[in-house]
Formats: sequence, structure tokens, C-alpha cells
Amino acid sequence: MLDDNHLFQRAASSAYASMAAFTAAANMYNSFYPTA
Repeated sequence: MLDDNHLFQRAASSAYASMAAFTAAANMYNSFYPTA
């Protein structure tokens, strides 16, 4: 049970990190190529 919870926390933090990286990349793209 403890193992499953640990794996779930790692998966959740990994998903959050990738989402944050995607958001940062999108913001950088928008600053270089602003949308009208």
C-alpha cells in the first residue's frame, strides 16, 4: 500500500512537472510570436 502511494505521488509530481514545462514553453512561444 505504501509502495503504491509512493508511485502515485511520483507519477503525479512527474505529470505536474511536465505540465509546468509545457506551460513555460507555451509562454515563451507566445512572447516570441505574440498572437493578435
